[in-house]
Amino acid sequence: MERMDTKLSDLLEDVDKGDSRHLQGESKAPESSVRIDEEKCVGCAACMRACPTEAIRIRNGKARIKPELCIDCGECVRVCEHKAGIILADPLSAIDSFQYKIAVPEPSLYGQFIASVLPNDILAGILDLGFDEVFEVAIATERASLLLREYVDRYHGPKPLMTSFCPVVLRLAQLRFPELVELVIPVDSTLELAIKDLKEERSRQLGIPVERIGAFYLAGCPARITTIHHPYTGDRTYLDGAISIAEIYRDLMFAIRKRQRSGQKPPELHRSSALGMRWGTLWGEVEALGLNTAIAVSDMKHLVKVMEEIDNRTLTDVEFVECRACYAGCAGGPLMVDNPYRGRSKILGLCKMFPGPSQTDDQWARENLHRYLKHYERRMPPLPPQGLDADPSKAIEKMAERARILKTLPGIDCGSCGAPNCRALADDIVKGEANLMYCIFKLRDAFLRQKKSQDKKGRQEKEDPSPEK
Repeated sequence: MERMDTKLSDLLEDVDKGDSRHLQGESKAPESSVRIDEEKCVGCAACMRACPTEAIRIRNGKARIKPELCIDCGECVRVCEHKAGIILADPLSAIDSFQYKIAVPEPSLYGQFIASVLPNDILAGILDLGFDEVFEVAIATERASLLLREYVDRYHGPKPLMTSFCPVVLRLAQLRFPELVELVIPVDSTLELAIKDLKEERSRQLGIPVERIGAFYLAGCPARITTIHHPYTGDRTYLDGAISIAEIYRDLMFAIRKRQRSGQKPPELHRSSALGMRWGTLWGEVEALGLNTAIAVSDMKHLVKVMEEIDNRTLTDVEFVECRACYAGCAGGPLMVDNPYRGRSKILGLCKMFPGPSQTDDQWARENLHRYLKHYERRMPPLPPQGLDADPSKAIEKMAERARILKTLPGIDCGSCGAPNCRALADDIVKGEANLMYCIFKLRDAFLRQKKSQDKKGRQEKEDPSPEK
């Protein structure tokens, strides 16, 4: 590598160019709902350090997302003080493309308002935004709770089992823990089938085509938006779009207050029970199953650690693990407005206020489990490994080259190179996405060596001046 010192200016030029074409070009990786606003990004690297899958690089002083590594957890959006992280969602005006509009609010939305605002107030406010009907996700999670119980009772395989409710967890398992895919309970379609049935029923009642009926999910996280627009489970979705809760919160709050000030009583729209609403925060699935040897984990740092333990088979004394990427579960989603502590407290209070009864029962679960398992069909294959090269022989060569490069790097993972750590920089180098001079320590050493060489050459010229022509 010392030979490169004589062309230090060329190397500096390469660093300035910041070879980011691999990060910006077309990719076969699943689409993501997370983007970086380059005008607001200052290259502070806070997002790069927070990313749990090392999907972010700093190039040309701006953050770049590697889509093949992004799991839509939204950590980059959460930590950015400059508001450069943005999430692509449908605008509220998207519902105007449909003749009949159905809103699909998740239970965590109920935790975003003060205690005097009850679910009926929230659902009525949603109708005032332009929707014709609301279908609570909590009704689908009630069904999921009963199906989970039935599945666990019949299951006699490796443990612990995991749920498929959190899309970030599914993506993380596909990407980093492919062997855990088979431990995911294959019941994730209660909402999809409920929306399918509802659309068909309204089509018959109203005499309009199913295609003219739009169902829009009111989402609290980017991963949920991605599963609707670009399902990385390979699934077909019956939802037609996803609207950010943060985007409509102000208008929804205004609609609720307007009703309350006018003394207008909201219609009885709320039908879900505590069994379904509990899924809006952590421990909801565990309580639905009623297992003694089950745990619930949230927050990306703790989630990755627990998934590593499951992958290493050191958590076999636990029957079931409820996994949520956001702290306190969906109540702590990146698109939520209130803080997760108060949101969780509000949801728990509503669960006490509306304990039941559930819309379904155990008999329904026994009769319908096969339908939901058939609909799932294990449509969550592990993603192709993000190796160094598609050609195995070339990948082996690049692995050896990476190991050699890694030995030359300082190993302090300072992030000044624009990669989260030295290993990630070594990966980028062998893939042709960076060069060794991205490391400021290697660049400094190269500069000092060249300066020393130039000083030595200058001294020699003074001691032995060239004869005049």
